[in-house]
Amino acid sequence: MGKGYPFNMEYLNINFDMITLFLILIASFLCALSERLNGYFYKSIFRHLNPHFWNRRQSYNYCKMFYSYPLDAWFYIQVLKVVFICAAIVLYSPITIPIVDFFLYAGAWCFNYDVFYTGILKDK
Repeated sequence: MGKGYPFNMEYLNINFDMITLFLILIASFLCALSERLNGYFYKSIFRHLNPHFWNRRQSYNYCKMFYSYPLDAWFYIQVLKVVFICAAIVLYSPITIPIVDFFLYAGAWCFNYDVFYTGILKDK
């Protein structure tokens, strides 16, 4: 068994030290994506997509419901974000000391979120 993982990963010859950082970056991208779809759909690169699924403010009237939540793009993105955050927690392997890792992950989250929310996902 290698590095505290519940199964043997040594035969894959993969370095898992940076997997948490990668998963945090994916989760922050999904957070920026959900925020862009939630409030600024018509000012995003997604404005040409079907608003009955992609625009959270309209999808409430058109999508199937799961309890009180519409099964729209925003809902699926939120679920994926939680999955990636949980995977980052489960697969955490220290890069440095834990407090430095915390600030590294927080900084990476903020930087990546800002790049996507204010830049890439925003319609020019």
